[in-house]
Amino acid sequence: MKNHLCGVAVVLGLTALLFGAGCADNGQTLFIRQVPVPDPEDKCVVAPDPSGPALFSGTLDAVLATTYRQFFLVGNQMVPRGDAARLRPETSRVQFYETAVEIYDGAVQVDSFTVPGSGFVDHASDTTPSFGLVEVNPILTANTVDAVLNQHGPQGVFVVARISVHGITLGGTDVKSGVFDFPIFVCGDRANKIPCIAEVRPTSCQDDLNFACKRGQDVPHDCREIKAATGGKFVCKDSSGATCE
Repeated sequence: MKNHLCGVAVVLGLTALLFGAGCADNGQTLFIRQVPVPDPEDKCVVAPDPSGPALFSGTLDAVLATTYRQFFLVGNQMVPRGDAARLRPETSRVQFYETAVEIYDGAVQVDSFTVPGSGFVDHASDTTPSFGLVEVNPILTANTVDAVLNQHGPQGVFVVARISVHGITLGGTDVKSGVFDFPIFVCGDRANKIPCIAEVRPTSCQDDLNFACKRGQDVPHDCREIKAATGGKFVCKDSSGATCE
């Protein structure tokens, strides 16, 4: 059962006792470190590694995808406390259960919702936080993408996704991360099937096709994948200038 006694502590005069037992500290225990980059050479695996490559902004090509999703690397700074002889470090492990999402177009909030989720992060070791992964799907819904493109046109605009991860310790305490702002460029001419994501030309049209880990998102795509996704409307050429059929 979730621990919802934190807000009652002042009324009961038991603030110190209850907070010592581990009430939610709203951003001091959990924090979002970064958006990790999946490894296309390893089946698009996302590793919970704070030293790994990270995205500092995203891209959604609305010609190739209708929604936007992403993994976030979440750190846990909670350390086990108490008598070493009776210590239960598992109570400091955090299980994620939902993520709060707010979308801003400039100063205007255009969407707000929560997404159920799963994942976990172990307790910290001394002063070193532990890290875990949570996937947020969707971050941008199809309705939000429609509204943004209708407002700004296919040339695109940056929106900001404000993310906060919520979890519960195995000891029953609710915790949540501080907010993490992640800008996403939304673009693409869907009416004419003109994509906006950058293309990569193969050395030869006969080379193996390397698919993007998330179609329509974040990284340059093999032009053959773009061509297939647009029903052949996109012209793809290899590095010699030959057209890939």
